[in-house]
Parts: sequence; structure tokens; C-alpha cells
Amino acid sequence: MYINDRKISFINFFFFYIFLVASFSLISYNIFIENFKELENKKNTEEISVVINGMTKTMKRIQNVTNDYSYWDESYDFIATQNPEYINENFHVNNSNLEDLELDFIIYVNLENKIIFSKHKDKVTPFDNFDKQVIQISLNSQEFNSLISIDDKMLYLRKSKIVKNDNSGNFNGFIYSGRYIDKLSFNEYKNLFKDIKVFISENENQTKKIDMGFLHNLSIQTYTEDECYINKIDFHDIFNNYVFSLEAKNTMQIVSDGKQTILFYNVAMAFLLLGIFVLLSRAQEDLFQNNIKLESEVNERTEKLNKYINIVNKYVTTSSTDLEGRIIEVSEAFCRISGYSKEELIGRTHNIVKHEDMDPQVYEELWETITSDQKWVGEIKNKKKNGEEYWVLANIEPTYSSSGKKIGYTSIRQEITDKKRVEKLSVTDKLTQLYNRVRIEEIFMVEIAKFHRYNTCFSVILLDIDFFKEVNDTYGHNVGDVFLKELAQLLRSSIRIDDVVGRWGGEEFIILSNNYSVEGVMAFAEKIRKNIDEHEFTTVGHKTASIGVAILNKEDTQESVVYRADKSLYQAKKSGRNKVCLH
Repeated sequence: MYINDRKISFINFFFFYIFLVASFSLISYNIFIENFKELENKKNTEEISVVINGMTKTMKRIQNVTNDYSYWDESYDFIATQNPEYINENFHVNNSNLEDLELDFIIYVNLENKIIFSKHKDKVTPFDNFDKQVIQISLNSQEFNSLISIDDKMLYLRKSKIVKNDNSGNFNGFIYSGRYIDKLSFNEYKNLFKDIKVFISENENQTKKIDMGFLHNLSIQTYTEDECYINKIDFHDIFNNYVFSLEAKNTMQIVSDGKQTILFYNVAMAFLLLGIFVLLSRAQEDLFQNNIKLESEVNERTEKLNKYINIVNKYVTTSSTDLEGRIIEVSEAFCRISGYSKEELIGRTHNIVKHEDMDPQVYEELWETITSDQKWVGEIKNKKKNGEEYWVLANIEPTYSSSGKKIGYTSIRQEITDKKRVEKLSVTDKLTQLYNRVRIEEIFMVEIAKFHRYNTCFSVILLDIDFFKEVNDTYGHNVGDVFLKELAQLLRSSIRIDDVVGRWGGEEFIILSNNYSVEGVMAFAEKIRKNIDEHEFTTVGHKTASIGVAILNKEDTQESVVYRADKSLYQAKKSGRNKVCLH
């Protein structure tokens, strides 16, 4: 079975290898060949621009030379006097400067277009009526600069007016100068092209004409043939008449080199993939053996993991809910501590174990935290099915699906009931079971912080039993203790769930109250005074209390607000007792 599997895997690898090589070859060719073509086209365009710029430079040089002679006072005088010394000095047969001027001919004519002087390079034989044809072409223009064609001969032609150097007076004639165009004119570009030639074509390009300054109305057509770029440029004169054509062939060397590069790349990639194929084949057997070993280890670890899960299920209090807080999963430990079965819990919210003593603000903060995708940690007092209370330290955080979508919340709880009992003993007055002074001061700091954060009302009420010493003196300390316990119970029943009452010291009690206006807290304190005044205490009978009230201000500290409440209490006692005073 293993051998057959290896054969099948080898065949699969082989076909996969062929597929990869073919894919890489096709993709690399399509990607890179276009880049090479683009580079080739750019190079060809740049080289054509070099030729056109060279022709433009030649025409500009002819223009500049002609302009120099036309603005020369001696040229002006020569037209007027036809002085032969001017000719001997500048254009003598044995001392011709046409070569130096890079001209093939120069012609002087007067205003009647009569030829005064004509000079051609010795190696160029003037054509019949050549000079007259040159004059005729530009007869209607005082200034002329263009490519022209005469008797199938192509040339640059420049015509300039002859004037004095200082431009005084009128012009008195014209100078014509020119240079012939043939293949020799482009020898300097032969290193750029495989072949370059000029000719008069029977088929003029019909492509859009462009103006290149000195070169008017060019028509450029580029196409490929036999792995060459062929550039055909049709030149026109200033009147948009066809003059001649230039054809430059350019080998597609970049594309050719690019194809070789692509071939080398594909061969290298084929060998690389072959090496990978061989390595994968050799690794296959090791992977097969390792797979057997790993499968055994996975089974072993899965068994251990299931044991751990069972342990967690039995001893760790966990639960999971959907986004609405409905329970979808609970551990056995949760069921055991709450007294509910799984069937009773699934589909319900955690309100089923909510204790009525818990501050609603704790749950508001909890939901605000976890719905903001953050973890919440805090202590929660719960109630069992049989009504008993228990405390847990809860860690609650969002849960997500494999795609990252939030799908619910998971809670891990640690029972801390014993811890809370110890804490209660440390913060509770042993006699009255109210908060002691240490706990009241802790709550004081929290309430002051909430006051500054939420800008709520907060007040302190100090209460002292009038003539309490007479109780101890008359009935003894045991009756006094019973009286204090009874008073503590009366105070508990007189306050709201949000209020905090504690024993401040001796027969003095303190109440921390929030969300009351000044009128509200005074009415609240009056209600407590009245409840005490109307109550008939065991053994002792009727007793009264004096009450001092202080409202927390922004600049207050715990000490300052208690001090003001104490002054209010002193004022109540001083003014006759059994009263409520506000400082």
C-alpha cells in the first residue's frame, strides 16, 4: 500500500513539475517580452530623434551662416557695386570657403532677382537652370528656410535679405545658400542603424504630420519587418509639398537579447524546480514516517487534553454566552456551586444567579467593558438555587469565531466566598454589624472620586444619640449594647439601597448618601430623625438623636466635609437637640 502511494505521489509530482515549468515559461515570456519591446521602441524613438535633431541643427547652421553674410556691409556694397574684390576675397576659385561654411552653393541676386554671383562647390556640378529654379521656388518670400527638391535632388535652402549691419537703409538683394542631402549626409548616424537611406517615394505617408520647427510637416511611420524596426519619415517643404523620404532600419537587438535572457531564466527556473522536486521526493518518505509518529503523539496528547478538559469541567467554574448574554455552555463546577442543572441554565441569562444586593452599576460597567471588546475582571455576589449567597472573582472576555467575528462571551470564575467573609469581618463593626470606620473611609474615597467624575450630589450625615450616657449609667452597658444593635437595624431600614451607613464611633453613626439635592438630603435626614423619635426602644423606651448634614463641594476633601458635618451636629445639639442642621 505504501509503495503504491509513493508511485502515485511521484506521478503527481512529475505532472505538477511539468505544469510549473510550462506556467513559469509562459508567464515570464508574456511579462518580460513586452518590457523588452517597450525598451526597444524607446531606443528606436530616441535614435530617430537624434537624426531629426541633427538635420535641424544643420538647417540652423545654414541659416546662421547665411544671416552672417546678409548682414555684412561688404555684401551690401557688393550688390550695389559688383566689386570683384569681394569675390576674390571670399569666393575665389582657388580659395573657396564653401567647404569651411559647410555649404554646397551660395547665390547673390539683386532686387530684380538678377543673379549677381553664383558659386558651387567644385565637386558639385550645377544643374541646368539650377540657380533660376532656386530663385523661382522662393520668389514670393523675402525670407525662406525649408527643405526642397529640384530635379530629383534634395537639399536645404536658406534665403535672406541683404541689409547693412546697422539696419540703416533698405535691403538691396538676397543671398541663397544651401546644402544637398544624400546618404553621405547621414554617415554620422550609421552606427545607430543597420541601414539608412534617402529617396523620393512614390507613396507618401498618410499619417498625421507634425511640425519640428525648422523641419516642417514630418510624417513618421514605424513598423517591424524581419525582426527590424523600419522607420520611414516623409519630409515636406514649408508649403506642405512632399520633398523626400528617409528610411532607417534598426535591428531589434534588445528584444533579441531579451529572448535569450528569458530562455536562460526559464532554463534556470526549470533546474531550480527540478531540484525542489527531487528534494520533495526524498523528503516524502521521511514525512510519511514522521506522520505515523506524529499521529501516535497526537492521539496521546488528545487523550491527555481530554483528561485536562474533564478536570477543568469538574473543578473550574466556567460559562459561555451568546452576544445577548444567554448561556450556551456551562461547566459541571458551575452547576455544582449554583445548585442548578445544565438544563436549567442553558438558554437563560446569568440573572438566574444574580443577587439582589449587587450594585446595578457594576453590571453596567461590566457590559460596557465587554461590549467594547475588552476584558472585565471583578467580584460578583451570586445567589444559589436554595437562596444561599456566594462570591466569585469573574474574568469575562469576548470570544471570536475562526474568521475573527465576535460570537459571544466566556467567563471563568473563582469562588471567593471565604475570602469575602474574612473581608467582612475586617470591615464590619462587631456589635452593630454595620460598616466600621475603616470601611467607611474606603467607601468615602470611592464616592468622592465618583462625585468628581460624574458631577453628582454627595452628602454626609452624622448622627449622635442624645444623652446616651444616661442609658449606660441607668441600665448598664449590656442594655446599651442592645440599644445600639436595635438602632443599627432601624438605620438600615431607613436608608436606600445606594446609601451607606456605618458606626463612626461610640454612639455616633454616619450615613453617606448621593443623588440628593440639598432639599432632598435634608428631608432624608429629617425622616431618619423622625423614625428614631417615634421608635420605642426595648427597655430604654423613647430616645432622640441630633443630626448634622454637609454637602460635598468641589474643593472638599474627606476631612473637610466630615468636619463641616460635625459642626452641623454640634449646632443641632447646641440649639436644643433632636434636630437636623446643615452647615
